[in-house]
Amino acid sequence: MVTVDLQDEDFTQKIRLLDIFGLGPLMIYAGMKAEDLPKWVRTALVMFGGTTILYNGSNFLTVAEKQKEQLALKELVEFEALSEDEQSS
Repeated sequence: MVTVDLQDEDFTQKIRLLDIFGLGPLMIYAGMKAEDLPKWVRTALVMFGGTTILYNGSNFLTVAEKQKEQLALKELVEFEALSEDEQSS
């Protein structure tokens, strides 16, 4: 099982959201509206903007799921420890 450092990943997840909702759409917009750029540059901007959104979106969802699993496991371990303490008292 892959463990995720929740503290480090919080910052990384914020950067991914910036890429998904900021950088990717900005690249697509620039590729669609910049008429003074060569067509291949505009096409590349749109393609890279789309792949930025898809790549970071996929990574965001994967890490979010791992964070949720890790948190649930941590809560289960704490609950079991609490239950054992109550039984031994």
